[in-house]
Amino acid sequence: MITTVFNFLQGAVEFSLLGCAEAASLAFLLYLLYAKTRIVK
Repeated sequence: MITTVFNFLQGAVEFSLLGCAEAASLAFLLYLLYAKTRIVK
């Protein structure tokens, strides 16, 4: 019982960390595209 809860928590933490990393990288890419369009104009 305790091990299953621990495994679930560990999986949730890893999932949230991956989600944050993906969101950050996506925002960074969008920012780069935005900066490029600003420079061109």
